[in-house]
Order: sequence, then structure tokens, then C-alpha cells
Amino acid sequence: MSDLRFVSTGLCGGCEECKDNAGYDSQDIFAGGVQDGVIEECPDFSWRACDWCHSNRGGNRHAAHGVDSEGELVHLDICTGCLMEINGY
Repeated sequence: MSDLRFVSTGLCGGCEECKDNAGYDSQDIFAGGVQDGVIEECPDFSWRACDWCHSNRGGNRHAAHGVDSEGELVHLDICTGCLMEINGY
């Protein structure tokens, strides 16, 4: 995924996949899930490979996004280790 720029973790209000996964329709735009300015995210346990490091160890997967060289938003499911790394922990 080294060709991605502007990588960010968490749900994205502009991502249709995030809206679908979080159970919001296109009119909600996360309005029902925002409390005190925070969009609630519940990580999912998965055996699928992490989209960032490609590890297939079981664990929580978290939403993340990047922008590709064409300027398109790319949805990622990343492991907790990559979540921590991307956020500088």
C-alpha cells in the first residue's frame, strides 16, 4: 500500500462502505452515531489478512482510508498493530 497518500484510521463520512458497514443510509451520514463529535467504531475480529501489513493472524480489524495516486478514496481493514503504527504509537 505504499502508493497511498493521506492514510487515516477510523470511519470516514465520505466512504459508502463505512456507511453500509455501520448501518447508516446515505441520508444519515453518521448523524446517529456521532456523540460529542466522535463517530463510534466497533472493530471486527477476522482471520482475513490485514490490508496494510498483509498479516493473516487473527485479530481485530479497524477501518482506515487512504488516497491513491488517482485521488480516489481507498477503504482498508487493518490490524490493531497497524492502527497503532499509523497513529504513531
